Amino acid sequence: MPISLRRVVPHFRASAQPVSQAAATSRRMFDKDDEIGGDFAPRTAGSVAEERFRAQQAQESTQQSGGSFGSTWRSARKFVGKAALQTQQASIAAAASVASVASSASTTTGNAVASAAQTTPTSIGVLQNGTSKIAGGLRSAAAQAAALPGIAAFTGSGVGTAPGEASAELAMGLCSAFFELVIGCVGSCELDEPGNEFCTMLDEIANAKNLRELAIKMLDFWYMVKLDILTSWNAILQQQWLRLCFAVKYSDVQKVPGQLALTVCGLLLELANHCPDIPNFDAWRKSVHCLAGQTLESPPPAGWTFPAFKIYLEFVGGSAQYGLARSGDKGKPRTSGAEVYAASGSGPKICVLRKAILLETEVSEREPCKYIAKFEDLVPSTSIQEKCQMKTDKLFMQKTRPVRFYNQASSQLKICLFKEGDMFCAFPLGGVGGPCVITLDPGRRALLRPPSSAERFQMKVLAPGVIGMTDKFLYGSNVARGQSIELRSRDCSIE
Repeated sequence: MPISLRRVVPHFRASAQPVSQAAATSRRMFDKDDEIGGDFAPRTAGSVAEERFRAQQAQESTQQSGGSFGSTWRSARKFVGKAALQTQQASIAAAASVASVASSASTTTGNAVASAAQTTPTSIGVLQNGTSKIAGGLRSAAAQAAALPGIAAFTGSGVGTAPGEASAELAMGLCSAFFELVIGCVGSCELDEPGNEFCTMLDEIANAKNLRELAIKMLDFWYMVKLDILTSWNAILQQQWLRLCFAVKYSDVQKVPGQLALTVCGLLLELANHCPDIPNFDAWRKSVHCLAGQTLESPPPAGWTFPAFKIYLEFVGGSAQYGLARSGDKGKPRTSGAEVYAASGSGPKICVLRKAILLETEVSEREPCKYIAKFEDLVPSTSIQEKCQMKTDKLFMQKTRPVRFYNQASSQLKICLFKEGDMFCAFPLGGVGGPCVITLDPGRRALLRPPSSAERFQMKVLAPGVIGMTDKFLYGSNVARGQSIELRSRDCSIE
């Protein structure tokens, strides 16, 4: 009787079980199928014989299946052994190949090392030669960079700044002479109540790094001196003095350092001649002449810069004395321009560092104009000459033609100046807190110098509030340079 394939699969899966157990399992499955099919019938002798015959066939089929599985397993083991043998042989061959390659690489490396050892002395010599050239180039570049004004100003170690050099002593003498002149004229300057501008000027004189910066401070100081102090100074001569200061500011210190130093000496003497009440004026003037003589004997080098200075304090005989010294001088304590200004009320004696200058020839006191170089020699460029002239005219006009105000009201008044064509008048000339905004108490006077080349301006008079946004507008008018305005609560008069 043929066996259904559906019935063979369970017997193959259970082949690991004993034969009797497989037969019993097979029999239980048959019984179950019969029950499911609904063909169950009482068991007779014939049916029992038939069941035995089916069980025997199932056992034979199971044995055949087990034998087939065993032969398949033996074939698989033989195949695996053969593959392992082939893998071992391939590994031995690969190891031999690697050893051969390593031997070849070792030989090549040895040859390369031997060749490099032969050429190393030559390569080292070339490298040393190149390194020395690079170091020399770097030293040359550093020396050239040190001569630049910006680098020298940053480091304080530019050309002619070494201690003991004649140019360094000349820089010390020029800055000290100007420092003493400014301190002596503190009572002749238009200063605000805290004196912030004056304190800043003293600090910047000590921090000047070259003649250009010193010339800028000279212009600021002239602008600060009261107008009535300079009435004895001819207006044309003042303009020439200003133009020469601008020439020093825009000149090339690489080409004419000696002429510039002599010109600064002449400009200081010319300015001091019109500033009265300078203490020890004769001694100060003689020291400046000595500086000019030193410049003639030992002109400063091209690219000349100043050493770093500081304001120092000294007590001599119980009195405070101030002066300039090198910033690295630890024996002189550093102080500030604010302290000098605070002590100026009690009339401090200024201790100026004046080292004895030994000159081969006796110094003859010349007229200041004898030291001053020609304007064209200082700035040969036509464009720079025009620039100096334009700035001179503008600064002289702002200084000598201010707008004067006098508050005749019984309360504070705030004055603001705007451009003549400004339709909104939101920002005054020079900014909200600039030179064209001032608050005057009753009975006080003030001068405003608008920072522009214009002649006419808009004036707004306000009643100051608690903050700027609460100012109350009172009235306005057009004003011009050189006019005097008398302010009242509701109107003003212009002269």
